Amino acid sequence: MKDSNIKNTILNESKHSFMHVLFLGGIILIIALLIVEMRMSEFKEGQENLKKTVQTSGFAEMNSIPTQAVIYASIQTAGKNAKDAQKKNAELTNLVFEELKKLQIADTQVASVNYQVYENKEYNPVTQKTESKGYLASHQLKITLLDISKVGEILDDIVNAGVTNIDSVSFVLSDEQQKEIHAKLIAQASLDAKEKATILAQALDVKIRKPISITESYGQLPMYSGAYANKVMSDSSELMPQQVKTSTTVNVVFGID
Repeated sequence: MKDSNIKNTILNESKHSFMHVLFLGGIILIIALLIVEMRMSEFKEGQENLKKTVQTSGFAEMNSIPTQAVIYASIQTAGKNAKDAQKKNAELTNLVFEELKKLQIADTQVASVNYQVYENKEYNPVTQKTESKGYLASHQLKITLLDISKVGEILDDIVNAGVTNIDSVSFVLSDEQQKEIHAKLIAQASLDAKEKATILAQALDVKIRKPISITESYGQLPMYSGAYANKVMSDSSELMPQQVKTSTTVNVVFGID
């Protein structure tokens, strides 16, 4: 009798647990269906909103005179062995650094960007073999000038101090210039996009609402580069900055009624 009661109790508890699980499963299923329905409703609403839009692009550009110059200059030395080439290079580099200090160029304006030591090999047509001609050491410096009026003078001075090659000279906009120009261009391009959207809306007899999305692309064309040693060393006074062209395009999607 007791065994029968125990079995009935276990059976009832199992049925109760099953019904409880089934009830919870039903609630979860209902919640999931409601979420799916809400998502579908939001998606449909979003699709409808996308249909009620107009997209325009605004453009603005500006020519500016750069205030800074960037010089890439190399010091190359030869030696019988790697140690000899490095020693000679270090001596010339120190002379160049001393000259830069005399020109009141701060350490923060000078950086080493590349340093190489390698064997100098040449092909001998007589022996038809590649022969070693010693070692070469090359040290490339990046020099940022805050006063472009002194570019020619500084080029001459560092060449006389030990620089063996002027790899390139570029005139660039300072960070402050870029920020200021960028802000002005964004404002002009945004206004251009809005004016175009207004014209379209008037033509289509609709009303412009707030922007739904905005994207922007910013570009800058370098005005001068590739001032090689032969040209610079022979007539550095001809290096005069031209204007830098900076442009911004703003793409805007407006809602319409």
